[in-house]
Amino acid sequence: MNYVLKRKAYYLLISFLIVFISLRLTGQDQKIADSLKRIDQQTMLGDTARLELLLNLSFNEVNDLNLSLKYANELIQLSKQLGNDLYLFKGYFQQGNKQRLLGNLEKALDAYMKGGEVARKIKSDLNEGNTCVAIADIYSVSGNHKNAMLYYYKAIASLRKAKDSVALASALLNTGDEFLKNNIYDSAFIFFKE
Repeated sequence: MNYVLKRKAYYLLISFLIVFISLRLTGQDQKIADSLKRIDQQTMLGDTARLELLLNLSFNEVNDLNLSLKYANELIQLSKQLGNDLYLFKGYFQQGNKQRLLGNLEKALDAYMKGGEVARKIKSDLNEGNTCVAIADIYSVSGNHKNAMLYYYKAIASLRKAKDSVALASALLNTGDEFLKNNIYDSAFIFFKE
């Protein structure tokens, strides 16, 4: 039983690392978060700069996930106030990431679902596709193969439209891995081959 949980945690970790790479985000760095905190405390920023600061604080805060989640929540609230849907999406995506890292998979799923709605609203195939991968990964690690496959297929369709080969490759790899974990080797081979 413990082996199964470790295996699921391993697959979830690998899946989300791939999503981060596909989003082309720079690596998390606590030093950056510490520097940004000083800027936040010492400076009055304009709206867009404040949104970007909160996004970077949430992304780079690695020592205190609850603090990182607090920044993501602030980003969501400010984005709503300003009517900035792009940063609203980014806030939900960060909220989902942090909830996932805290082990709150249902809360992570809820945040990703909300982010996916915003991505569709702003007509961003790339963001919608990456969100679908994150949702599928949650279902996968939870052992819900049917829903995982539903969202992996949605992700692949969106990412093909977005024409982002790195993100598409990540989605194809994760889909193949889901088939492999469920002993459906012929399908896994097809997705790994593509």
